[in-house]
Amino acid sequence: MLRFVRYIKKLYIDIKDLRSRNDVEHYDVLMGFVSSILIAILELTSYFFVDLSQIKSADVYLLSGIWMIMQTIIFYSVMKTDYKTDSKFLKLLMFLHPFMIIGIGIVVTYNFQGFSNQIYSYIIAVFAASLIQMYSPKKRIALFVLAPLFFNYAIYSTHGFSPLFFENLRISLMLSLLGYVYTTVQYNTDVKRRSLLTQLEKNNYVQKESYTELQEAYSHLDQSHRITEGMMRITTEILENDQFDDVLQMVLEEAIKVVPKAQAGSILIYNGEVMEYRAAFGYSLKNLQKITLKIDDLFQSQLEDMYAPAIIQDLKVFDEAHVEGETVKKLHEEGALVAQSILTCSFKHNDQFYGSINLDNFESKTIFDETDKRMIKHLAKQIEITIAIHKLYGKAITQTRYDVLTQAVSRRYHQELLEKRYEEARKTRSPFAICSIDLNNLKELNDQFGHNAGDEALRYFSNIIRKLKDNNVIFSRLGGDEFMLIYPDSVGLDVLDKIESMRQFFSENPLILNHEKVIVTFGCGIATYPYDSDVLEDLVNLSDQRMYDNKTLVKQQNQK
Repeated sequence: MLRFVRYIKKLYIDIKDLRSRNDVEHYDVLMGFVSSILIAILELTSYFFVDLSQIKSADVYLLSGIWMIMQTIIFYSVMKTDYKTDSKFLKLLMFLHPFMIIGIGIVVTYNFQGFSNQIYSYIIAVFAASLIQMYSPKKRIALFVLAPLFFNYAIYSTHGFSPLFFENLRISLMLSLLGYVYTTVQYNTDVKRRSLLTQLEKNNYVQKESYTELQEAYSHLDQSHRITEGMMRITTEILENDQFDDVLQMVLEEAIKVVPKAQAGSILIYNGEVMEYRAAFGYSLKNLQKITLKIDDLFQSQLEDMYAPAIIQDLKVFDEAHVEGETVKKLHEEGALVAQSILTCSFKHNDQFYGSINLDNFESKTIFDETDKRMIKHLAKQIEITIAIHKLYGKAITQTRYDVLTQAVSRRYHQELLEKRYEEARKTRSPFAICSIDLNNLKELNDQFGHNAGDEALRYFSNIIRKLKDNNVIFSRLGGDEFMLIYPDSVGLDVLDKIESMRQFFSENPLILNHEKVIVTFGCGIATYPYDSDVLEDLVNLSDQRMYDNKTLVKQQNQK
């Protein structure tokens, strides 16, 4: 019972939905189903309750009812398959259905002739046929011409050219004319309605497409705006932090924020010979910095336009084919080849290749799309602007923050950086070491080779130190021949090993003055926070004292 109620509700919804649909087949099938049910009920009811004295045979009702039940089942099966009428049989049934209704009406009316002579069945049949389909002009003419023709033939076969025949002829012609006019108006109205619905659907589609394009444009503008905002924040940071690697790290972290699909990333910079990892997110930058790449190792080197954004879906296969085996092994050990998809784009400075940014996703090979390519291209352009600003700013502050002769950090800026390192160490409870350095025999060099010899020695010493030290180590000139190195996250023994390596390098690579080899030597003293002291002033004093002690020891050893 519940299923029957649900089905009646569905039927009601389908009938109600007819006005908003744009397919004739749906209307024809649904009305065919409804008309078949109603006629079947009418014919079977007549079979059981009709007065047999008024008709020739009751079997006509039974056969008509059974036929309509069969059609009801067929229409129901079509409705169950979402009103699909693809088969030739169903199309033929749909075409013949109104003719069958007219035929039943004529047969039942003929069954009354010679007894009660009533023609209600024919009138009902014409009325029903007028409602159940949208007729094309040809089918409409055929239906409403054949209906009165066969009807009047049936009346003539019983009554001949009697007054009753002519009365029924008049009625049948009027019914056919009314049916034809009604179905014509209905058809033309439906054609206009469907045309209007088609136009509305086209308009809706165009509006939907326009809305989608506007949404994509808005999303792109929003992401571009966020990138620009992020770069503006970084530009502000540049004024407070002249360490280029820190700037690159901020750029990368901002890129991860504005491209939500990115889960990790890196920035490589070309140093004139090889590509170096200078920023990383989701990877160990310290470990990646042990790996260098050639420009030909880059995916971009295979592109027609090296600066076009690209999506790499199988980096491991590419690297195994183009990168040296040992480098691939190191990248694999650092987990740098496990990304499923990589969004990458190169950037330049002064029209020269400068580096590339890579954003990685570990979950899907197809997660990045054309929108993301546009975003990373915009990001690369912003990086170029940021680099240009950083370079200009670097030139502007070089004279105030860096020593002109040695390019080491100046004394004033050194104090600022040292205090900053001290405060960070206190907050994070991490160690750092300072190493005071004083060159030996600088006065003697000036006396022997001239005043410029001392400057040459200072420049030589500074160039070597900058080359040998790590990027995160601060190298400062405090005045004259006094220097200091600040080692973050380090302790005295580690620093001592590095200093001894530097001494060994100077011993093996002497300075050439006036064609003579001069080995540059120096005294040094190391102090570690917080193990030697947790007070910055005491730490510096202890480092200086140890440096003087070391110089004395070196002089004593040289005198022996």
